[in-house]
Amino acid sequence: GVEAVSPDGDKTRIDARFVVDASGRDALLARGARGTAPIAGLDQTAIYAHFEGVPRQPDRLEGDVDIVLFRESPGARASWFWFIPFKDGRTSVGAVVSNAWVKEHRGEPDEMFARAVERSPAAKKLLAGAEPLWPRARAAADYSYRVGRASGDGWLAIGDAGGFIDPLFSS
Repeated sequence: GVEAVSPDGDKTRIDARFVVDASGRDALLARGARGTAPIAGLDQTAIYAHFEGVPRQPDRLEGDVDIVLFRESPGARASWFWFIPFKDGRTSVGAVVSNAWVKEHRGEPDEMFARAVERSPAAKKLLAGAEPLWPRARAAADYSYRVGRASGDGWLAIGDAGGFIDPLFSS
């Protein structure tokens, strides 16, 4: 059975022969059984902000997302920027870097974002005349995870409750 709690705190037990976990990234049944694990190789962080005045591609390509790669050194793991243009003139810009990069360049998101831009001549050029629209950059870690078991006696996990690969970090 399942115990449900209403918004005002009332508890109700619901008996069911089968439970479907469709709780999305909360993965209630898998996380409750400690059945989730990070996906190796996707240990990345995004540091991002919105800007106005970022140059765009002409004509039909104006709405295309630009990806800009950069490396700390020739043999280093590639990091990258996204430049996502919105119709209202804003552009979402994010640097996707490894957790090792974050540890090496530890600081506030604004500081790390500025360091990443400094290491990418292409991103630096695109942001040269742009104005930040947020008071501070933000950071988010990779959300991807595997679920050890997506089913069991009387239950089944579906959708993101059965595992999730964040499209942003898995590229």
